[in-house]
Amino acid sequence: MGRQGRHRNVSFLLTVVYKNVTIELTNINKHMNKYTKWYNNICKRGQTRVIEGYTEKHHIIPESFYSIRKRKGPSGWIIGDSDAIENITHLTDREHELVHYLLTKIHKDNKQAYFKVLKAYEMRSMVNTRQEGKRYFSSRRLAGVRAERARLQSESMKGEGNPNYGISRTAEQKEEHSKKITGRKQPVHEKEKQKAAWIKRKNDGIERKPYSEEYKLERSKMYSGEGNPNYGKSHSAETIAKMSEKATGRKQSEETKQKKADAVRGSKREKKLCPHCDQHVAVNGYARWHGDNCKKAIIQ
Repeated sequence: MGRQGRHRNVSFLLTVVYKNVTIELTNINKHMNKYTKWYNNICKRGQTRVIEGYTEKHHIIPESFYSIRKRKGPSGWIIGDSDAIENITHLTDREHELVHYLLTKIHKDNKQAYFKVLKAYEMRSMVNTRQEGKRYFSSRRLAGVRAERARLQSESMKGEGNPNYGISRTAEQKEEHSKKITGRKQPVHEKEKQKAAWIKRKNDGIERKPYSEEYKLERSKMYSGEGNPNYGKSHSAETIAKMSEKATGRKQSEETKQKKADAVRGSKREKKLCPHCDQHVAVNGYARWHGDNCKKAIIQ
Protein backbone atom coordinates (compact mmCIF):
# COMPACT_ATOMS: atom_id res chain seq x y z
CA MET A 1 0.00 0.00 0.00
CA GLY A 2 1.49 3.35 -0.97
CA ARG A 3 0.61 7.03 -1.05
CA GLN A 4 1.96 9.76 -3.29
CA GLY A 5 1.41 13.50 -3.21
CA ARG A 6 1.37 15.85 -0.25
CA HIS A 7 0.48 19.20 -1.87
CA ARG A 8 -2.94 20.43 -2.86
CA ASN A 9 -2.17 20.52 -6.59
CA VAL A 10 -0.71 17.00 -6.64
CA SER A 11 -3.07 14.10 -7.20
CA PHE A 12 -3.73 11.63 -4.41
CA LEU A 13 -3.08 7.98 -5.24
CA LEU A 14 -3.74 4.96 -3.06
CA THR A 15 -2.70 1.55 -4.35
CA VAL A 16 -4.00 -1.61 -2.70
CA VAL A 17 -2.74 -5.09 -3.61
CA TYR A 18 -4.98 -7.92 -2.43
CA LYS A 19 -4.57 -11.52 -3.62
CA ASN A 20 -2.73 -10.46 -6.79
CA VAL A 21 -5.40 -7.85 -7.66
CA THR A 22 -4.18 -4.27 -7.81
CA ILE A 23 -6.76 -1.59 -6.99
CA GLU A 24 -6.00 2.09 -7.40
CA LEU A 25 -8.08 4.89 -5.91
CA THR A 26 -7.59 8.44 -7.13
CA ASN A 27 -9.47 11.68 -6.47
CA ILE A 28 -8.97 13.04 -9.99
CA ASN A 29 -10.58 10.21 -11.95
CA LYS A 30 -13.91 11.67 -13.12
CA HIS A 31 -14.99 8.70 -15.20
CA MET A 32 -14.65 5.75 -12.82
CA ASN A 33 -15.27 5.56 -9.09
CA LYS A 34 -13.54 3.16 -6.72
CA TYR A 35 -16.42 0.65 -6.79
CA THR A 36 -16.24 0.38 -10.58
CA LYS A 37 -12.48 -0.22 -10.41
CA TRP A 38 -12.85 -2.95 -7.84
CA TYR A 39 -15.69 -4.52 -9.83
CA ASN A 40 -13.74 -4.51 -13.11
CA ASN A 41 -10.60 -5.95 -11.50
CA ILE A 42 -12.47 -8.85 -9.87
CA CYS A 43 -14.39 -9.67 -13.08
CA LYS A 44 -11.23 -9.49 -15.22
CA ARG A 45 -9.40 -11.81 -12.86
CA GLY A 46 -12.29 -14.30 -13.08
CA GLN A 47 -11.97 -14.35 -16.89
CA THR A 48 -8.21 -14.92 -17.04
CA ARG A 49 -7.41 -17.34 -14.22
CA VAL A 50 -7.81 -21.10 -13.91
CA ILE A 51 -9.33 -22.15 -10.60
CA GLU A 52 -10.12 -25.56 -9.15
CA GLY A 53 -13.23 -26.05 -7.09
CA TYR A 54 -16.64 -24.44 -6.91
CA THR A 55 -17.32 -21.30 -9.00
CA GLU A 56 -20.41 -19.39 -10.13
CA LYS A 57 -21.17 -17.81 -13.49
CA HIS A 58 -21.62 -14.02 -13.43
CA HIS A 59 -22.80 -11.56 -16.10
CA ILE A 60 -20.46 -8.56 -16.02
CA ILE A 61 -23.18 -6.32 -17.46
CA PRO A 62 -26.25 -7.62 -15.59
CA GLU A 63 -28.54 -9.84 -17.62
CA SER A 64 -31.54 -7.79 -16.46
CA PHE A 65 -30.16 -4.74 -18.32
CA TYR A 66 -30.70 -6.42 -21.73
CA SER A 67 -33.85 -5.91 -23.78
CA ILE A 68 -33.99 -9.61 -24.77
CA ARG A 69 -33.80 -11.79 -21.67
CA LYS A 70 -33.60 -15.53 -21.06
CA ARG A 71 -34.77 -15.19 -17.48
CA LYS A 72 -38.15 -14.03 -16.24
CA GLY A 73 -38.58 -10.37 -15.42
CA PRO A 74 -39.00 -6.94 -17.03
CA SER A 75 -36.75 -6.25 -20.02
CA GLY A 76 -33.93 -3.73 -19.95
CA TRP A 77 -32.52 -1.19 -22.40
CA ILE A 78 -29.32 -2.76 -23.78
CA ILE A 79 -29.43 -4.49 -27.17
CA GLY A 80 -27.21 -7.53 -27.51
CA ASP A 81 -26.47 -11.00 -26.13
CA SER A 82 -26.04 -11.10 -22.36
CA ASP A 83 -24.35 -14.53 -22.65
CA ALA A 84 -21.61 -13.28 -24.98
CA ILE A 85 -18.24 -14.71 -23.90
CA GLU A 86 -16.81 -11.26 -23.14
CA ASN A 87 -19.70 -10.63 -20.73
CA ILE A 88 -19.18 -13.81 -18.68
CA THR A 89 -16.81 -14.39 -15.79
CA HIS A 90 -16.51 -17.17 -13.22
CA LEU A 91 -16.20 -16.23 -9.55
CA THR A 92 -16.03 -17.86 -6.16
CA ASP A 93 -19.12 -17.58 -3.96
CA ARG A 94 -17.57 -14.77 -1.87
CA GLU A 95 -16.45 -12.87 -4.97
CA HIS A 96 -19.92 -13.28 -6.49
CA GLU A 97 -21.55 -11.82 -3.36
CA LEU A 98 -19.07 -8.94 -3.38
CA VAL A 99 -19.51 -7.96 -7.05
CA HIS A 100 -23.31 -7.91 -6.69
CA TYR A 101 -22.90 -5.62 -3.70
CA LEU A 102 -20.52 -3.39 -5.69
CA LEU A 103 -23.18 -3.11 -8.42
CA THR A 104 -25.53 -1.56 -5.85
CA LYS A 105 -22.88 1.10 -5.25
CA ILE A 106 -22.02 1.67 -8.92
CA HIS A 107 -25.60 2.20 -10.15
CA LYS A 108 -26.91 4.25 -7.24
CA ASP A 109 -27.53 7.29 -9.45
CA ASN A 110 -29.57 5.39 -12.06
CA LYS A 111 -32.98 4.61 -10.55
CA GLN A 112 -33.95 1.90 -13.04
CA ALA A 113 -30.61 0.10 -12.88
CA TYR A 114 -30.37 0.61 -9.12
CA PHE A 115 -33.65 -1.19 -8.47
CA LYS A 116 -32.61 -4.13 -10.67
CA VAL A 117 -29.22 -4.64 -8.97
CA LEU A 118 -30.78 -4.32 -5.50
CA LYS A 119 -33.30 -7.01 -6.41
CA ALA A 120 -30.57 -9.24 -7.86
CA TYR A 121 -28.49 -8.98 -4.68
CA GLU A 122 -31.51 -9.81 -2.52
CA MET A 123 -32.47 -12.80 -4.68
CA ARG A 124 -29.00 -14.29 -4.23
CA SER A 125 -29.89 -14.90 -0.59
CA MET A 126 -32.26 -17.67 -1.69
CA VAL A 127 -30.78 -21.08 -0.86
CA ASN A 128 -30.63 -23.46 -3.80
CA THR A 129 -29.33 -27.03 -3.65
CA ARG A 130 -28.11 -26.72 -7.24
CA GLN A 131 -25.46 -24.31 -5.95
CA GLU A 132 -24.51 -26.95 -3.35
CA GLY A 133 -25.54 -24.51 -0.63
CA LYS A 134 -22.24 -22.64 -0.98
CA ARG A 135 -23.56 -19.12 -0.74
CA TYR A 136 -21.68 -16.55 1.34
CA PHE A 137 -23.56 -13.52 2.64
CA SER A 138 -22.97 -10.64 4.96
CA SER A 139 -26.20 -10.31 6.97
CA ARG A 140 -25.62 -6.59 7.52
CA ARG A 141 -25.16 -5.93 3.82
CA LEU A 142 -28.25 -7.96 2.97
CA ALA A 143 -30.37 -6.16 5.58
CA GLY A 144 -29.21 -2.80 4.22
CA VAL A 145 -29.95 -3.76 0.63
CA ARG A 146 -33.43 -5.06 1.51
CA ALA A 147 -34.27 -1.85 3.36
CA GLU A 148 -33.02 0.27 0.46
CA ARG A 149 -34.97 -1.71 -2.13
CA ALA A 150 -38.15 -1.45 -0.05
CA ARG A 151 -37.65 2.31 0.27
CA LEU A 152 -37.05 2.70 -3.46
CA GLN A 153 -40.11 0.61 -4.34
CA SER A 154 -42.26 2.59 -1.91
CA GLU A 155 -41.13 5.89 -3.40
CA SER A 156 -41.76 4.68 -6.94
CA MET A 157 -45.40 3.95 -6.06
CA LYS A 158 -46.13 7.33 -4.54
CA GLY A 159 -47.83 10.24 -6.28
CA GLU A 160 -47.69 10.09 -10.07
CA GLY A 161 -45.75 6.83 -9.92
CA ASN A 162 -48.83 5.03 -8.66
CA PRO A 163 -50.85 3.47 -11.52
CA ASN A 164 -54.06 4.68 -9.85
CA TYR A 165 -52.84 8.25 -9.38
CA GLY A 166 -55.51 10.78 -10.38
CA ILE A 167 -58.09 8.07 -11.07
CA SER A 168 -61.40 8.31 -9.23
CA ARG A 169 -64.05 5.64 -9.54
CA THR A 170 -67.75 6.40 -9.69
CA ALA A 171 -70.22 4.96 -7.21
CA GLU A 172 -71.50 2.62 -9.94
CA GLN A 173 -68.00 1.29 -10.63
CA LYS A 174 -67.41 0.68 -6.93
CA GLU A 175 -70.73 -1.11 -6.62
CA GLU A 176 -69.96 -3.28 -9.64
CA HIS A 177 -66.53 -4.18 -8.28
CA SER A 178 -68.02 -5.00 -4.87
CA LYS A 179 -70.57 -7.37 -6.40
CA LYS A 180 -67.86 -9.04 -8.44
CA ILE A 181 -65.66 -9.99 -5.48
CA THR A 182 -68.31 -10.52 -2.79
CA GLY A 183 -68.51 -14.21 -1.93
CA ARG A 184 -65.81 -15.10 -4.48
CA LYS A 185 -63.94 -18.29 -3.79
CA GLN A 186 -60.57 -19.07 -5.28
CA PRO A 187 -61.02 -21.47 -8.21
CA VAL A 188 -59.58 -24.97 -7.91
CA HIS A 189 -57.23 -24.45 -10.88
CA GLU A 190 -55.66 -21.41 -9.15
CA LYS A 191 -55.13 -23.38 -5.95
CA GLU A 192 -53.59 -26.27 -7.89
CA LYS A 193 -51.28 -23.90 -9.75
CA GLN A 194 -50.05 -22.33 -6.50
CA LYS A 195 -49.60 -25.75 -4.91
CA ALA A 196 -47.61 -27.05 -7.90
CA ALA A 197 -45.33 -23.99 -7.80
CA TRP A 198 -44.71 -24.48 -4.08
CA ILE A 199 -43.93 -28.20 -4.55
CA LYS A 200 -41.51 -27.40 -7.39
CA ARG A 201 -39.62 -24.88 -5.25
CA LYS A 202 -39.46 -27.41 -2.42
CA ASN A 203 -38.16 -30.19 -4.72
CA ASP A 204 -35.57 -27.80 -6.18
CA GLY A 205 -34.37 -27.01 -2.69
CA ILE A 206 -35.28 -23.33 -2.95
CA GLU A 207 -36.33 -21.79 0.32
CA ARG A 208 -36.36 -18.42 1.98
CA LYS A 209 -33.39 -17.60 4.16
CA PRO A 210 -34.43 -17.59 7.85
CA TYR A 211 -35.07 -14.14 9.33
CA SER A 212 -32.31 -12.85 11.60
CA GLU A 213 -33.05 -12.13 15.27
CA GLU A 214 -32.28 -8.48 14.59
CA TYR A 215 -34.92 -8.36 11.84
CA LYS A 216 -37.50 -10.13 14.04
CA LEU A 217 -36.91 -7.65 16.86
CA GLU A 218 -37.24 -4.73 14.47
CA ARG A 219 -40.57 -6.06 13.14
CA SER A 220 -41.81 -6.71 16.65
CA LYS A 221 -41.13 -3.11 17.68
CA MET A 222 -42.72 -1.82 14.48
CA TYR A 223 -46.04 -3.59 15.14
CA SER A 224 -46.16 -3.10 18.91
CA GLY A 225 -48.42 -0.54 20.57
CA GLU A 226 -49.65 2.18 18.23
CA GLY A 227 -47.83 0.55 15.34
CA ASN A 228 -50.28 -2.35 15.39
CA PRO A 229 -53.07 -1.83 12.80
CA ASN A 230 -55.64 -3.01 15.39
CA TYR A 231 -54.33 -0.78 18.17
CA GLY A 232 -57.22 0.86 20.06
CA LYS A 233 -59.83 -0.99 18.03
CA SER A 234 -62.48 -3.33 19.40
CA HIS A 235 -64.88 -5.58 17.51
CA SER A 236 -68.54 -4.67 17.67
CA ALA A 237 -71.08 -7.17 19.00
CA GLU A 238 -72.31 -7.66 15.44
CA THR A 239 -68.82 -8.51 14.17
CA ILE A 240 -68.20 -10.92 17.05
CA ALA A 241 -71.53 -12.63 16.31
CA LYS A 242 -70.58 -13.03 12.65
CA MET A 243 -67.19 -14.54 13.54
CA SER A 244 -68.85 -16.92 15.97
CA GLU A 245 -71.47 -17.98 13.44
CA LYS A 246 -68.83 -18.61 10.80
CA ALA A 247 -66.71 -20.77 13.11
CA THR A 248 -69.58 -22.72 14.73
CA GLY A 249 -69.88 -26.23 13.38
CA ARG A 250 -66.73 -25.94 11.30
CA LYS A 251 -64.97 -29.27 10.97
CA GLN A 252 -61.52 -30.09 9.70
CA SER A 253 -61.25 -32.40 6.74
CA GLU A 254 -59.66 -35.82 7.17
CA GLU A 255 -56.78 -34.65 4.98
CA THR A 256 -56.09 -31.69 7.30
CA LYS A 257 -56.23 -33.94 10.37
CA GLN A 258 -53.80 -36.35 8.75
CA LYS A 259 -51.36 -33.56 7.87
CA LYS A 260 -51.39 -32.27 11.44
CA ALA A 261 -50.87 -35.75 12.80
CA ASP A 262 -47.96 -36.42 10.43
CA ALA A 263 -46.36 -33.12 11.40
CA VAL A 264 -46.18 -33.96 15.13
CA ARG A 265 -45.77 -37.74 14.91
CA GLY A 266 -42.47 -38.84 16.41
CA SER A 267 -41.76 -35.47 18.05
CA LYS A 268 -41.45 -35.18 21.81
CA ARG A 269 -43.48 -32.54 23.58
CA GLU A 270 -41.89 -30.47 26.28
CA LYS A 271 -43.02 -31.49 29.77
CA LYS A 272 -43.40 -29.49 32.95
CA LEU A 273 -43.34 -30.67 36.56
CA CYS A 274 -46.48 -29.94 38.60
CA PRO A 275 -45.42 -29.02 42.17
CA HIS A 276 -48.71 -30.28 43.63
CA CYS A 277 -49.05 -33.77 42.18
CA ASP A 278 -45.34 -34.20 41.35
CA GLN A 279 -46.09 -35.34 37.77
CA HIS A 280 -44.41 -34.37 34.51
CA VAL A 281 -47.14 -33.30 32.10
CA ALA A 282 -47.19 -31.87 28.56
CA VAL A 283 -47.06 -28.08 28.52
CA ASN A 284 -50.16 -27.78 26.33
CA GLY A 285 -52.38 -29.21 29.08
CA TYR A 286 -50.49 -27.97 32.10
CA ALA A 287 -52.34 -24.67 32.66
CA ARG A 288 -55.76 -26.33 32.44
CA TRP A 289 -55.28 -29.38 34.64
CA HIS A 290 -52.20 -28.68 36.75
CA GLY A 291 -50.43 -25.83 38.48
CA ASP A 292 -53.01 -23.69 40.32
CA ASN A 293 -55.81 -25.84 38.82
CA CYS A 294 -54.36 -29.14 40.01
CA LYS A 295 -56.83 -31.28 41.99
CA LYS A 296 -54.33 -31.79 44.81
CA ALA A 297 -53.76 -28.03 45.02
CA ILE A 298 -57.52 -27.43 45.33
CA ILE A 299 -57.87 -30.12 48.03
CA GLN A 300 -55.05 -28.60 50.05
